[in-house]
Formats: sequence, C-alpha cells, structure tokens
Amino acid sequence: MKSKIAILSLILSASYPAMSWDIPFGTIPLDYSLSEASNGAALYKKGRDYYAIVMDTDKSDIELGNLDYTGNVDSNGLGLYTKMKLGEHWDKYSDYSYFGMVNGQFFSHKYSFTVAPITYPVVSDGIPITTYIDNKKRDIKTLTKTWGGSYYISSGFSYGQNVDSAIVGFHKDEYLTEDDKTNKVDRLYIGGVPRNGCNPDNQTCQFKYLIFLIANNKSIPQVISEFDSWGVKGSAIIRMDGGDSAQMKTSTFEFDSDLIRSRKIPHSIGIKKYK
Repeated sequence: MKSKIAILSLILSASYPAMSWDIPFGTIPLDYSLSEASNGAALYKKGRDYYAIVMDTDKSDIELGNLDYTGNVDSNGLGLYTKMKLGEHWDKYSDYSYFGMVNGQFFSHKYSFTVAPITYPVVSDGIPITTYIDNKKRDIKTLTKTWGGSYYISSGFSYGQNVDSAIVGFHKDEYLTEDDKTNKVDRLYIGGVPRNGCNPDNQTCQFKYLIFLIANNKSIPQVISEFDSWGVKGSAIIRMDGGDSAQMKTSTFEFDSDLIRSRKIPHSIGIKKYK
C-alpha cells in the first residue's frame, strides 16, 4: 500500500493575528480549516482528505517557468527537462514571493528516471515552452493569464500575443484509462470562482479566485462532488496530473503522494503571495 504523507510542520494559531487574507464569507466550505495565509493566497485543509491553496487573482499570480531544460530532445523533438522532487523545485525556484507550489504539467514519467519531455502545452512569460498535444484526442482545457493580469478557463488551446501564461489540462471527468473513473488515487485539480458571478461556460468569463485542490486517495466523481461544496461547476474545473505525481508544498506544509518513491517531476506551478 502506498505511503501517504501529509506533513504539517507548523500549526498556526486559530486566531491568525498577523494574517491579511480575506475572502467573502461563503466562498470557503465550512468543513475546511485555515492553516496558512498571506496577502494573496491561503492554504485550507479538510482533515487528511483535501488540501486547497486558494489564490486571489487580484493580489497574486502563478509562475509556470519552473523547469530545467537539459538542451536535449527526445525522438519527437520534444525538449527534455530535469526531473526533481517537488521539494527540490521549491529549493531551486521559490523565493520570498512564493506562497506555495504544486506539481505541474503532464509528462512522460516512464521516459527516464532523471529527465522527461513535457507532453502538453505550457506558456510562461509569453514564451511557449511547448505547444505539443498528443494524438489521443482528449478533451482539453486551458488556464490562461493575459498580460493584463486576467485569468480565464477555456476549452481547447490557442496561443496569441495577449497570453502571458497558460497551462493545459483535461476536462474534469476526462478518463485516461478504463478504470480511471472509479480508481481512488491522489489527484490535482484546478477550479475557478468566477468574477462578479459571470457564467463560466462563457469563454470571456474572468476568474477572481483559483483553487489548487489536492485530493488524497479519491475517485474522479468524489473530487467533482467536492468542488460542488466550493460552488465550482464543471466548466470551471481542470483536471491536472495526479497519481504518484500529486504533490503540494508551502513553507509550513508538504503533501507527497508517495514519500517512499516520491516521484520526480520536470515541472511545477508556483503560487505567489502577491503580484
């Protein structure tokens, strides 16, 4: 059986006197407790089942440039990037502006123990790291940040001059294998809370909050149901990489899907304390 680790190295006091995090009442489900907060992001947890970094897009940003290119490519011409544990990503890429970090883009984890190609699109600082999409015809969704600082969640993938950052994942219930729907594994999903109540089915809907949700040993229907408690619906949910890749870290907390094997990953998503 996999070793499941969720380490809380520092438990903050219940009053949180030094915290400036504020979020409208009702946005956070009542069964989640606040563990850590900054001006633009906060960590909430629901027992040992769910861990959520909530980010205010008006006050904080994501960082998608956390990868180390080796200068080599695979047989498909895809760049090969150094694989590291998330803690190593934290040590290499985080600075005083970082609140947290989660595992990043899908990759070919069987390619090599030390390096791997990124297998779906990532754009950072207006530069496409890769625009590759495999031929498996999956239902993909994209989280996009514009140069103006607005965040969108849309179907498909397109890259234009107005894109500052973008990362591609899958539709909320896209199944990758026959038993993927019912299997209980660790999962990373991203959900969005619309700005001013706009309809997330509308491609022009901007998102005020982003939720980076780690689910500990859950099925896909369980994760989708959990997002219901946040008021986050289907078109505002993106399925990201999971299983042994599912990892989360802040300065006080670490979740690793499998501490014994601790899968190394080539890419991570940084979540800032402020813009």
